[in-house]
Amino acid sequence: MLLLIDNYDSFTYNLYQYLSELLQYPQTDQKVRANLKQSSTSPDRGYSSPTMPNMSNDFALDARIEVRRNDRVTLDEIESLQPNYIVISPGPCTPNEAGLSCQIIQTFGPRIPTLGVCLGHQAIGQVYGGRVIRAPEPMHGKTSLMYHEGKGVLRNLPQPFAANRYHSLIVEGASLPHELEITATTEDGLIMGLRHRTHPVEGVQFHPESIMTPVGKDLLRNFLEQ
Repeated sequence: MLLLIDNYDSFTYNLYQYLSELLQYPQTDQKVRANLKQSSTSPDRGYSSPTMPNMSNDFALDARIEVRRNDRVTLDEIESLQPNYIVISPGPCTPNEAGLSCQIIQTFGPRIPTLGVCLGHQAIGQVYGGRVIRAPEPMHGKTSLMYHEGKGVLRNLPQPFAANRYHSLIVEGASLPHELEITATTEDGLIMGLRHRTHPVEGVQFHPESIMTPVGKDLLRNFLEQ
C-alpha cells in the first residue's frame, strides 16, 4: 500500500493519477508487485480510501493508494496502515506549516521508502538539518533543465532532462548535512534533488507529476521499484 500525504495542494491528485497508473496490474513491474505483496490490509477508518481499478482480486488490496491530509492523520494511524511507500506531496508555505509531514519523515523515513515532492522535498531537507530559504527568483510554472547523478529515482533518466518547477523556496546547499547527498541541480547549482545516504528517503524540488516533466512517470516508477 502507498500512503500519499496531501499538503492541501492541487498537484496531489496529479501525483495520485500517475501513481495509480503505475500500480495497475499487470503493467506494474514485478519488483513493485513483490514489494506490495508484503502489505497487510487495514480497517476502514472513515477516510477517503481510493482503490486501483482493473486489478485481479489477489492484488487489489496490495495496490491501494491511501490519501491523507497532513493534519487529518496520526503517526499511530500510519503505523497501523503499514504502508510500503510514503509520498509527501507539494503544498503551500513552508515545512513548518505542513502538518505532520516532517514528523512522518522523521518517524518512518529510516525504514519505509519515502519520496518528497516540492514542499515534501523541502521537508526532507529540514528534517535532516538543512535550511529552507527563499530562492533567488520564484519559479512558478517554469521549465528548467535538471542535471543529475543518475542515482535513486533519477537512475536511467536522460542527462539533462526538462522538468517543471513551481516554487519560491529551496533547500540551502551551504547548510546541507552530510547525511544528505545532492542528486540533481539546475544549471546554476540550485538543489533540485536530495537523497539520504542510509535511509530510503529522496526528494525532488520539481514536479514529476506535471505534463511539463516528460520523464516524470519514469521517475515515479524508479521510486516504486526500489
